[in-house]
Amino acid sequence: MRVVLKGFFLILSIFAFALAGCGEESTKSEICDGRDNDGNGQVDDIQPRPCYTECGSGMETCVNGQWVCDAPQPKAEECNGLDDDCDGCWDEKAGVAGCEPLEQACSTACGSGTEECYLGEWRGCTAPQPQDEICNNQDDDCDGDTDEGLNIDADNDGHYSLDSCAAPHDDCNDSNADVHPGHEESPGFCDGLDNDCDREIDEGCQCSPGPPPQTQPCSTDVGECVKGNQTCQADGTWGDCDGVLPVDEECNNKDDDCDGVTDNVATPPACELTEGVCAGAVRTGCEPCDYGDDYEYLNELTCDGKDNDCDGDTDEELPGDSFENNETCDLARALLSNVVEWQGPTTIEKTLYRYEQGQPAADVDWFKFTAEELSHICVPGDDQCYWVDAFLFVPTGADHTQWEFCLLDGTSCTCSDFGDPASEGSCWWCTSAANWDSNGGYYGMELYWEGLCSPIGGDDSRDFYVVVRSAAGSTVTECETYHMQLEMGGQQSACPPE
Repeated sequence: MRVVLKGFFLILSIFAFALAGCGEESTKSEICDGRDNDGNGQVDDIQPRPCYTECGSGMETCVNGQWVCDAPQPKAEECNGLDDDCDGCWDEKAGVAGCEPLEQACSTACGSGTEECYLGEWRGCTAPQPQDEICNNQDDDCDGDTDEGLNIDADNDGHYSLDSCAAPHDDCNDSNADVHPGHEESPGFCDGLDNDCDREIDEGCQCSPGPPPQTQPCSTDVGECVKGNQTCQADGTWGDCDGVLPVDEECNNKDDDCDGVTDNVATPPACELTEGVCAGAVRTGCEPCDYGDDYEYLNELTCDGKDNDCDGDTDEELPGDSFENNETCDLARALLSNVVEWQGPTTIEKTLYRYEQGQPAADVDWFKFTAEELSHICVPGDDQCYWVDAFLFVPTGADHTQWEFCLLDGTSCTCSDFGDPASEGSCWWCTSAANWDSNGGYYGMELYWEGLCSPIGGDDSRDFYVVVRSAAGSTVTECETYHMQLEMGGQQSACPPE
């Protein structure tokens, strides 16, 4: 029940207020409070009114419920010649009686102090002031330098003028960097000045530049030289000779150094060839270079494992085996003469080394000959034993195991029978380790055949082939010659002879 009544009275109050507003205008006056006091629909519609401060008068206006005066307002004093706080003094300290002037800190290059404001300007800084430099070894003007300006070195030669206070103050001409004690006087500075400040001018110059300039003869008429003259230059030194001067001696059949001797070089020219057997070669004076006995001009001629022509290659393009096309049985070369019974050995000297465009290749040499029987004292018709001794002497120092030497029966067998057997056959016989004579340095073989004493037995001569080649699995690369020796013998007996 109480709640209802309270609500009812509240409703009546609101209704009464509404009736009062709608029925008649308000009689209240407008005040500056941010409200519409007189109910005319405008807030703070009040006329401006006069206002005053220490600094003058103005008008004040109601703005957002507050009176705002536009009269000048007091402010903190500044150094400007004005009475900013409107207290009758200007440029004075705040809160101090007697209108004492404003102060602030000040400084110079020499230190710090204070200064006062007078008629809008700061004056009377009490900081130490820079002074003109004097000769006291102090920085009087506070610029970081001591006694500067008093030590004059106008020409920047490291020597001060005579009236400077720093040492050395001994420059007798401070406007010329080429004049001071210790400077070189000559040559090069024969310029009419006392360059070393010793009160003497151009002492020690080579010559007098004049005018007129001094001249003197030069060179000689010996050898390739020609006499001339040279003239003193402005710096007191002699100019170039206009004749022909001596130069280093060269190997040109001339006296280049004009000493009366031709081609007497101090250092002989280096040898042109420096490789192979020519390495380390020297020459005497201008004589041709001595390359030694092993030197072969232009072409290699000797198979010796040396670069004889000094071109960087060894044993290249040597003269080949003259029997190079005797590499098969069908191409076997016949010896110039037969191997005759008891007529001594027949010797053959060839090479098994072939060079094709700088690369070694395997070579095979085939030869054929006839072992010729001679009539000799015997009982005609009796048994006769004949033999051929064959020897192969490999080049000195060569590896004999790389060589093979074969003797073939050319009477009983033909070329078609000469294959390449792995072992001896009925047609040919090849060397092995057992055939090598290490003392004599050769391979040796002896073949026998039976016949009858001539003339009843007929001709017992026999044809043979000889093969010199690389052993199986190797390639002979020796360019030195080998020697082959063939000899025939015979006697009245059965074979083999006892």
